[in-house]
Amino acid sequence: MKLKTAFFSLAAAAVLAANPASALTVFSLNQTQTSGLGSGPFGTVTLAQDGLNAVDVTVTLAAGYKFVETGGPHDAFTFNLANLASYTVSDVVVTAAAGTAANKIKPYVAITGGSNPSFGSFSGKLQCNGCGNGGSNAFATGLSFTVNRAGIAESSFVANAAGYVFSADVLRTATGTTGAVGAMTTPVPEPETYALMLAGLAAVGFVARRRKSG
Repeated sequence: MKLKTAFFSLAAAAVLAANPASALTVFSLNQTQTSGLGSGPFGTVTLAQDGLNAVDVTVTLAAGYKFVETGGPHDAFTFNLANLASYTVSDVVVTAAAGTAANKIKPYVAITGGSNPSFGSFSGKLQCNGCGNGGSNAFATGLSFTVNRAGIAESSFVANAAGYVFSADVLRTATGTTGAVGAMTTPVPEPETYALMLAGLAAVGFVARRRKSG
C-alpha cells in the first residue's frame, strides 16, 4: 500500500513539475488609451521556445482589427527583451486580411528600438516596409517571427519601464479608429496549463483518498 501511495505521489509531482519551457506563454493585448477602439482583448501574443537559442512569436489580432502605422512614435508591433543585445529576427510571416490583393501586401522588417504612445519604449519593433501611414494602408491581421539569441527564453520578454511587454498600432475597421494597444506582464494561461493543473490536483486527491482508505 505504501509503495502504491509513493508511486502516485511521484506521478503527481511529475505532473505538477512539468517543464514550463515546453508550454506556450500567451499574453493578451487588452490595454488601450483610445476609447474608439472598443473593449479588449484586441489580440494575443504567443511565445514558444524553439530550441536553446530561439523563441517563436505569433501575434494574432482579434476579428475587426488590423495592424497600422500612423507615423510619429507609432510602430506596428513592438516587443521588449531583457538584457539581450545583438539579437536577430528571422522568418517574418505576415497574415493578410481576407481579400487583400497580393500586390498590396508589404514585408515587415525588424528594427532595434520601438515605441507607442502611452506604452513607452521597447527594445525592438516590426515595421512595414512600403505600407505608408494611415488606415487605408492597413492589411495585416497577424504576424509571426523568430527572435534568435544565445540563451533566449520565453521569460526573456519582460516589461519595459512603463510596465508593458508588447504593444501594437491598430485600426478598428468598423469605425476607422486607430490607436495603440498593449500587453502587460501577466500572461494568459493556456488550456494545456489548466489541464496539467487539473491532472495534478486529481492525482493529489487520489493519493489522499488512498491514504485515507488505507
